Amino acid sequence: MNEERFFSDQEAESILSEAARIDGVSQSHQSRQQLIAAAAELGISEHAVLEAERRVRDGRQLELDRAEFLRHRNGKLLERIWSYLGTSIMLLGINYFTAGFKFTFPHMWSLWVVGIWGLCLGGEVLQTLFGNPERQEIAFEKWRRKKVRKSNPSRQPEIGALLDHYFTVHPSDDRFGAIRVVRESTGLGLSEARSLVDDHCTTRGID
Repeated sequence: MNEERFFSDQEAESILSEAARIDGVSQSHQSRQQLIAAAAELGISEHAVLEAERRVRDGRQLELDRAEFLRHRNGKLLERIWSYLGTSIMLLGINYFTAGFKFTFPHMWSLWVVGIWGLCLGGEVLQTLFGNPERQEIAFEKWRRKKVRKSNPSRQPEIGALLDHYFTVHPSDDRFGAIRVVRESTGLGLSEARSLVDDHCTTRGID
């Protein structure tokens, strides 16, 4: 007698993937209609599949944007470090040829400049790499908003007019509805649309 067993979502997914491999069924690429048909057999609605697809796409885009942000941030930090090293060498050289290396304040003025600048830069490095996660997340969101504005410069007036109209007929605190309208109009992901709505509300003074 077969005993009824239950599996977690992860176990069920692994079993189905392995069964498909055994039967020689390729799972590397599936169309949206194939996903919808497979979901229908499990009693999952088409709306749920489309929403899940949107969430997966948004999550993938978020990961790509975060990786790009880290490369951008670390690149800028590295530029400042190289600038510090180059300028420090130049100042020390000027100091040596003009006054020699005498360890008194008037003569070793370059060490004060290099030292204070180095402490500030060191603090910036620590803050960037090991700082408050909330601040880092805020910096990431600001960077994403700039990216959205740069990638859609021609759409900004259109989106602004769309949101102006939306908030004239809907409550000012209905940001979820505004985000949905922006997503439907532009095809942007959730985070990008939310950033646009937040920027618009800040600019217009909408609470």
